Amino acid sequence: MRRPEFLAALDFLYEKLEKNNVEISKLSFKQRFLINLNLLFNFFRLPFSIEVSTKNMNEIEKEIFKLKRLYYYKKNIDDKYDKLQDKYNDLDYDISYWQNYPNLQKEAFEKRNITRKLTKEEIEQKTKYVIKLVGLEGKEDKYPHDLSGGMQQRVALARSIVIETEILLLDEPLGALDAKVRKQLQDEIKRLHKELGLTFILVTHDQEEALMLSDKIVVMSEGKIEQIGTPNEIYDTPQNLWVANFIGRANILNGVMKENDVVEFYDVVTNVKTQENIHTNDKVKIIIRPEDIDIVKNKKGVLNNVEILDVIYKGLLYDIKCKYNENIINVESTDNIEIGSIVGLKFDLSDIHLIKDKNNE
Repeated sequence: MRRPEFLAALDFLYEKLEKNNVEISKLSFKQRFLINLNLLFNFFRLPFSIEVSTKNMNEIEKEIFKLKRLYYYKKNIDDKYDKLQDKYNDLDYDISYWQNYPNLQKEAFEKRNITRKLTKEEIEQKTKYVIKLVGLEGKEDKYPHDLSGGMQQRVALARSIVIETEILLLDEPLGALDAKVRKQLQDEIKRLHKELGLTFILVTHDQEEALMLSDKIVVMSEGKIEQIGTPNEIYDTPQNLWVANFIGRANILNGVMKENDVVEFYDVVTNVKTQENIHTNDKVKIIIRPEDIDIVKNKKGVLNNVEILDVIYKGLLYDIKCKYNENIINVESTDNIEIGSIVGLKFDLSDIHLIKDKNNE
């Protein structure tokens, strides 16, 4: 789907709404999502990943395909084409239903290429190329149920890639895999994205996966876009508390904004970079990530008289739960600290991020 054609489909949607006197604020979730797609696609510069809560996933997939059908209908009523036809090249959907075609080479590839009127030689050549691309060499004659979970996911990817789609929608492609295989396929998806130059839309509620794989992330909640940005922007400068808590873990402390970009929280008074919507005497939420905090001797930290409540070993790091003035603060540390210890917490004040408190009067 080229840019002008995509925009024409959206124009058709807007015209349809206007003719029926539909107010945007009264639209259903599905209709609102189509409107939001205009922002997401940004003249066909699609984000690589859509980060959503589980509740949104099926609706997002349905609406992207509804847009595709709308696009074809637009072409038909404008008499630009003699008949409505499914230009399968534009968009493909990998839901990993490898069971639909029991034999990898004959069924999975030839059935999807036959409508494109390719010769047998072209089909064979394309099949071999894609099999090699996704690391399935030597598995051509295997039935999918004979393959491991990771190999089955490669089958699903290969079937989508072989039709030379411009956009590939991945719906939780790695959700059922163990951690080691999942990491391997994450690297493969990243490589394929770079090598093929395709647009990938990855629907996931795995925040770490979204941060790792994405060029751009769209964070959504209840059908509403909460924030759009690069992984660094989303993680380091969340626009609200929902995003801060949803993407990674966040320690949240209460503070008050003073004059001249000075924030005060508990016994700490420091200069910070503020957002434009934060003003003097505003209540603020102070966001500090667990990995940005160091545990030091008491009286040597930014925050002191902190009690160690619990320590969980996670291999490379210890996940340490601390208590400070009735606040629970999570810290990631390479040191094993004794439970019950009284310590200080030290962090670079440039690492904190402020969000305006919704409770401001």
